[in-house]
Amino acid sequence: MDLKAKTLTVNQARVLVEYRVRIEEPKSQNGKRTLPLGGELVAALTLLRKLQMEESHYDSAFTQKTYVHTSDDDLQQGRTALAKIHKIA
Repeated sequence: MDLKAKTLTVNQARVLVEYRVRIEEPKSQNGKRTLPLGGELVAALTLLRKLQMEESHYDSAFTQKTYVHTSDDDLQQGRTALAKIHKIA
């Protein structure tokens, strides 16, 4: 994901095989693609990432830095933050 370019590049597939997740190449060339991200989504993801980075200084459970992981609480924080962005705009 490139938040500056507002794009999401898909170049892997996650496949469940015998209850294990494997990362593989997409089945077809069409499976590899770059998708545009809307401004509101980029703002919400940027804010969510910022919140997670701030929390990572206080919580040793944050060890994976390459994925944005969301829980119900994270999603609620993202919605609240997005609502604030809408009020400012």
